[in-house]
Amino acid sequence: MCLAIKLDRKQLAVTLDRAHKLARSKQELPEEWLHRVERIEECPSKTYVAALGAALLAKATDARVNSLARAASAGPTAYSIRSVGEFMAAEAIRYGYHLGRTGPWPLNNSPFYRNADRIDRFTNIRADAKPYYADLVRYLQDLNRLTEDEALLGLAAFLRRRVAYADAQAAEAAGVANLRGRAYTEVVELAKLFCTENPEGGRRGQALVAALFDCVYDVVDLKRVNNPRALDVRVMQDDQIILGAEVKQVAVLEDAGLHLAAEARGLSCDKAMLVAIAVDQQPLDRDGLRDEALGKHGVLVHVAETIPELFAGVAVFAPTPASTIATLFPQAYAARMREHEVSIAGRGRWSALVEEAVE
Repeated sequence: MCLAIKLDRKQLAVTLDRAHKLARSKQELPEEWLHRVERIEECPSKTYVAALGAALLAKATDARVNSLARAASAGPTAYSIRSVGEFMAAEAIRYGYHLGRTGPWPLNNSPFYRNADRIDRFTNIRADAKPYYADLVRYLQDLNRLTEDEALLGLAAFLRRRVAYADAQAAEAAGVANLRGRAYTEVVELAKLFCTENPEGGRRGQALVAALFDCVYDVVDLKRVNNPRALDVRVMQDDQIILGAEVKQVAVLEDAGLHLAAEARGLSCDKAMLVAIAVDQQPLDRDGLRDEALGKHGVLVHVAETIPELFAGVAVFAPTPASTIATLFPQAYAARMREHEVSIAGRGRWSALVEEAVE
């Protein structure tokens, strides 16, 4: 039987409090760890941020722990990194830091969920995360050689950056709280300019559709980045999907609409929207697509090929004036972009565009 190290929550609390005080102080912290945290923050999978923080807290609490352990079954000096991550998530609001992932289970995501017991033996790493995974393993190998006091300084460096990140998020939220559009046509043009100048891998378009739906419907679900589930955006009513949308910022053919119809039917949804807004999108055979989707899947598929057309299609049947959508949309879009991990530079660009428009 393999006995692992059990980290007491009271001990974790004491360590976290000490590190937080250091993070908030003017004491110089190790540049090496500040740079390492910054590097992992750039990973497209923000679960890695939470993993680094949890590993630092574990080592700063008990120097015996193997920082490369994912689960307690990894060996006699192993520990559960998910348990430590959950403890840090529970303390995030109190101490004012952002752990990379929100919610009570920050490590309940790939590759830290149901993988090898040791982090350096993980398989099935996302292609875009592989360079960061390699760096994380190297950082944890170095962490294994530190004392508790040295790890504490590393944890303080982590908290200093993550508190600063949370503070910046709060300031941004306060700044966009008063964003308002003017004329409907102006808001649509701003959205068109912003969304197409840099799609950010489709994030801007997906967040835009969710925000536009937010202005009309009560419950709108935007799927997480890199989540493989069907339908990017779902409009819900009484726990049922009443409208599903797929957003494409790369050119597609009619088969994308048929695939969307099949996915919607599999979720008992009979209305779907294909938002095909790539700058090089060619006109689709809308009538043929609609007829085939209805005939094969019993799903009504609506196509929008430009952002003005998307706005018009939603607004004309909304139970609110178009001017109300124009008023609500800028702030709703800002909120959805934060949620959907649109870049800080991108979010700042949107705020600047709207602020210039209302001067």
